Amino acid sequence: AGLEDVSLAQHHLAQQLENQDFNSFFYTPRTLSTLALLIATLNFVAYGWCDELAERSKPYFFDAKNPDVFEAYRWPILFGFLTLIGFAMTQFPDSVVRRPHPIFWRIVMGAMLGYAMFMTVVLILPIDKARALFKIFHPSMGNPLPEKSYADDCRVFTPEHPTSSMFNIYDAVFDVHFIAHLGGWWFKMMIIRDTKLAWITSGSFELIEISFRHWLPNFWECWWDHLLLDLFGCNMFGIILGAYTIKLIGVSRINWIYKKPRETKGKQCREGGALARAISKLKPNVFIKHEWSMVSSLKRYLQVWFYIWFILSVDSMNFFLKYVLWVGAESDLLKARVLIWALAAIVTSKEFYEYIDDPNCRRVGPFYWLSTFTILVEYSIVIKFSRGLFTAPFPWYVKVIVVSYSAVFLAGAVYSYLNGLHN
Repeated sequence: AGLEDVSLAQHHLAQQLENQDFNSFFYTPRTLSTLALLIATLNFVAYGWCDELAERSKPYFFDAKNPDVFEAYRWPILFGFLTLIGFAMTQFPDSVVRRPHPIFWRIVMGAMLGYAMFMTVVLILPIDKARALFKIFHPSMGNPLPEKSYADDCRVFTPEHPTSSMFNIYDAVFDVHFIAHLGGWWFKMMIIRDTKLAWITSGSFELIEISFRHWLPNFWECWWDHLLLDLFGCNMFGIILGAYTIKLIGVSRINWIYKKPRETKGKQCREGGALARAISKLKPNVFIKHEWSMVSSLKRYLQVWFYIWFILSVDSMNFFLKYVLWVGAESDLLKARVLIWALAAIVTSKEFYEYIDDPNCRRVGPFYWLSTFTILVEYSIVIKFSRGLFTAPFPWYVKVIVVSYSAVFLAGAVYSYLNGLHN
């Protein structure tokens, strides 16, 4: 059999398993129905409903200091984006991740493509027009914003404060960003699936914050924030919770032959009931622990370091982009970026791991290609628009960090190269 025949057979088998796992209604193609529904929706919007949406959304987009210059264009552009999503959910290829449903991941790919297209426009525009373009999301964007520093008062004890004698730590812990930070590292660990790699990424990002805080005030943190709340706080407990979750939902075997569970009427089955069965369909059929084997060879060492660079870049660009493009830290746009990247990272990591681990995999997947393109566009934006912004020289301790980090990296490269010769 040719490779094309094998590929078609695998695709057919996957569809058969899906049809057994879910009701056939969810896996019947709806391409023409989606087309008709999309056209009907756009025509309904075109004949007046768009004006009603603009009127109802005025309180959210109101800003006393800045006029809403995009009021007439905001919703039409949004529905233009909906056209991209409609095409993506019916025509984009399926990803290597199929739960909870392939359409979900096609929508994520469509959203990622839309984000990449928008950032490409930002890259090409002059800096003043690029910043003004963000007013389409809210009139307050595109204006100089004060940067918040988290190192204004680094005292551990504050006996004069009426709320707590350790108010600085109390205020940092009982903050929504603390919970988000903890959840973020739990999510990262679920994607990376390797404790050592997660620790390398965690420590590296703290060094990035220290190395660039003379440029970005938002990176300034107290020593106890770096060590106790970040590195050995949210990061550590997030990694531990992620490792425990992987152990909890991991499986030790693959069900090569699927047996469809018998349907029951009027009562729940013993295996946890209808609700448990519904929830079980949201998690992977097979949850495989990643064996990165980072130092097995020089090639694998460099591949894994590319992956680490990618993770650190996605996190770092969040701070650099909002600084150069004047996007507020509390903006919903940044939250949307984090959500798109978080969902795309699930499939991107899977595709990248298969690309470097499977010798039969000769090409990168669509998510991996699109994610790499998008992060490079983000880098290009920061480089282009940072002229005249980052002029402060690097302090002496940053040079020490760079030299030390480079020495460790080179030592690992030599060790991996020698391992590769033995293997």
